[in-house]
Amino acid sequence: MAYKKILVPLDGSSFSKRAVDGAIKVAKTDHASIILLGVVEIPPAAFEGYTEFAVNIEANEELKKKLSRSLNEEADKLRAKGLSVAVIVKEGLPIEEIDATVESEGVDLIVMTTHGRRGFSRFLLGSVAEKVVRTASCSVLIVRPTAPELKVLEGNG
Repeated sequence: MAYKKILVPLDGSSFSKRAVDGAIKVAKTDHASIILLGVVEIPPAAFEGYTEFAVNIEANEELKKKLSRSLNEEADKLRAKGLSVAVIVKEGLPIEEIDATVESEGVDLIVMTTHGRRGFSRFLLGSVAEKVVRTASCSVLIVRPTAPELKVLEGNG
C-alpha cells in the first residue's frame, strides 16, 4: 500500500522526534506528504466546566507559540530534504485531536512514538499511542524507545 498523507504527532520531547525519521522513510518511498501535529493539552475537567482546573489562556497561548516554532523548525529541515510538510498546532486532548486531524486531513498513516511506560505509571497516565492504535481509522506505525532512551524515560539514566 502506498501512503499519501502521514501524520506525525509530536509532544515536544526530543524522543518524540524519532517518529519523524520513520515518517521520512515512508514519505520518500511513497512520495507522501507529512503533517506535523502538536497538541497543547487541556485537562478533561476544563472541558466539563470544573473551575478547580482553570485553564490559563495566556500560558496556553505561549505553549502553542513555542510548540509552533519548534514544529516549524522541524518542518523547515524536512522541506530542505525535498519533502512536502504541513504544521498543525491544536489545543485539546491529544487522542481526540489526533483522530480529528486524521479525518479532516485525509491521513492514511500515523507515525508516532510510545514512551514505553510500564506498570503503575502506565496505568495512571494511560498511553496515547495505545489509544491511537485502538481507535485510529488508518494504519499506525509505532516507534519504540531504544534501551538507553527507555532508561532516561523511566528516570534511571
